[in-house]
Amino acid sequence: MDKDTNYVFIICDCLRVEQAYDTEIMPFLNKLKELNSSSDRAYTNAPSTHFAVPALMTGFIPFQRTRYAGINDDNSDEFLAKIFQEQGFRTYGITTNAVTSRAFGYNYGWDYFEDYWGDMKSLNEVKKGIVKSLPEPIREHIIKPIFKMLRGKVLTPVKVKEDIRGGKIVKTLEKLQLKKKTGNFIFLHFMEPHSPYIPKELSKKQQIKAVELNNKLQYQPEELNEDEIKDLKDLYIQECKDLDKCLEHVFEALKNLLEIDKTRIVITADHGEAFNETGYTEHKTDCPIDNMSHLTVPLVTVNLPLDKKNDYWSVDINRMFNPASKGFKGTERAICVGYKSLKGSSVKKKKYTTSYIFDLKNSRKIDDIASLPFKTSSSKSDEEILEGISI
Repeated sequence: MDKDTNYVFIICDCLRVEQAYDTEIMPFLNKLKELNSSSDRAYTNAPSTHFAVPALMTGFIPFQRTRYAGINDDNSDEFLAKIFQEQGFRTYGITTNAVTSRAFGYNYGWDYFEDYWGDMKSLNEVKKGIVKSLPEPIREHIIKPIFKMLRGKVLTPVKVKEDIRGGKIVKTLEKLQLKKKTGNFIFLHFMEPHSPYIPKELSKKQQIKAVELNNKLQYQPEELNEDEIKDLKDLYIQECKDLDKCLEHVFEALKNLLEIDKTRIVITADHGEAFNETGYTEHKTDCPIDNMSHLTVPLVTVNLPLDKKNDYWSVDINRMFNPASKGFKGTERAICVGYKSLKGSSVKKKKYTTSYIFDLKNSRKIDDIASLPFKTSSSKSDEEILEGISI
């Protein structure tokens, strides 16, 4: 790789292949797919953003280097922003996801980084993350009952969603002064398909119903009936349509900022989403992977050919894109790691451990360290890194 090329890495949070590759739902993405390259054999190495994005951005399987979410001292030396910067590229990162914000170390290695931290409304997402990090007894006996009582009367999800729209990313991108030069690395993280599912064009009455459904999804998912699941999926599909429009605007902006024929672009998701196909919703981190819609991700590339015969995992996508790597090597990283937080770890720097490891290549759970398809490259032993594994 040299500086005569631009690189653009786009992550669409929670985007399922089923919707991504539907021409009626996401016509622009499918136009790109047909004109360029794509794969329907792409998978995530982790079921949610905390460890799925680090796998994409560092090339390390979850827990191969660190127990902590995000970018930290254990994996920052392989962070794409830093590597591109060291290679002489100008680096730009824009995200509306609190999990890929400065709170989790993602502001490291950029010439320009925007996570809208100064916008107080965007801190709603951070507050939501803090609530989730509270001890389970507090959430179970205090937080959940409060939201149950208020369900259908609170419009917080709408306010949150308004503040994490991809349109903010597009407007920020359009303001960058790239002057049609090469040697740029751009990272964009969109939140449109992520819960709460509150599509852009809803009437006040529709918003109230959507809020009620989303609150039930968050705090009483076991009580959702089939009709409510269908309604949630319909809201999700509308979110995917919103995302498709954002992607079209992104490409219009990129054409004005860069020489597209000298730009390699990757569009993928960090993970999928579940709608009770096998007993759970959203993207659970601590239950067995038995739902491929939760695990399979879309992968569309521009000026970067894909081999239809290959499986691609998060860390493989990193190696295709990483200027310091030796390229794609195959499917030896075909595992998905579920995880849970460790008791006693602090809210500020929460520590996690594996809850299961699933080998999709051989369709089996991995129940002993000797069977792992990788060895850790840190000073810690496999036993220390994977302590607490319960298969």
